[in-house]
Amino acid sequence: AGWEGRRSMGTASGGTSPLSFKRLGVAGIANSTLGSLLTAIGLLLQQRSTRVSKDRVGLARFRSLEYTMGVTLVAAGGISALVGEGILPLSTLAPLATQTVIFKAIGGKVLLGETISIQKWIAMALIFTGLVVSM
Repeated sequence: AGWEGRRSMGTASGGTSPLSFKRLGVAGIANSTLGSLLTAIGLLLQQRSTRVSKDRVGLARFRSLEYTMGVTLVAAGGISALVGEGILPLSTLAPLATQTVIFKAIGGKVLLGETISIQKWIAMALIFTGLVVSM
């Protein structure tokens, strides 16, 4: 069942509780935001790990604890996305996934010292605006 079907899961008396429907939506949005954050942090850890271990050759670059933690966090973010698909419709979930791009870009700036051009700041502002409008 789609989003409408989830609305009818309702209460023990068989009716639909608007409060439980609203909580389900809030839980789905929180889950998606957490998943995006976990994915972004995982990607940043992987990127930092490969930058730090440039002296390593071949696959040895990917055998650090930091890289493994990054992979684990990206996997956790993916699991969160799967859970989100059970809570929210894809039409709501897809715009929320754009948070990963914003979190990753800002994390790259703050944690890795990457530069973000004015065009990319504008693009992120447009992404965020689209996210807000879609909700």
